[in-house]
Amino acid sequence: MECREPRQGQPIVIRACPPGESERYLLLATEYPMLAEYGATPTRLRSEIDRMPESASLLLVADGDVGPAGFVWLMRHGAFARSGYIRLLVIAREYQAKGVGDLLMDAAEEELLGDDDDVLLLVTATNLRARRFYERRGYHQVGALEDYVVTGQTECIYRKPGRPISG
Repeated sequence: MECREPRQGQPIVIRACPPGESERYLLLATEYPMLAEYGATPTRLRSEIDRMPESASLLLVADGDVGPAGFVWLMRHGAFARSGYIRLLVIAREYQAKGVGDLLMDAAEEELLGDDDDVLLLVTATNLRARRFYERRGYHQVGALEDYVVTGQTECIYRKPGRPISG
């Protein structure tokens, strides 16, 4: 267990989610209608996570003083079979803008970033708040995919290099 202090409030415990405990965290996805549009229901997420070998995927969860504060689902070498991939970051509404997202991303990046590793993720183009969050964390938009996940939506591809980008 790892206890970290967010910007405000009580300490948050960030930990790997043991098998069988994911459901109460994945229920947080129901707070966001956009995730339902993407088919990211708790049942579907749990099924996808359960199918992944433990060596390839990790669900990190954040425990707050009043229950689940959020989760981040990451995949080692999930982007182009080379780079780490942040599949999904969800923060409970009552913990938004309190540093929980940063704590979870710090833990995820610690798992994924190395001397030769990058982290990639997709963000819906219209999700400006999320895009600003990742940009503040050093991610750069490197492309866009139209109609990739959902017809009519554009996904922005973001990359954070583990080493400086040579130019």
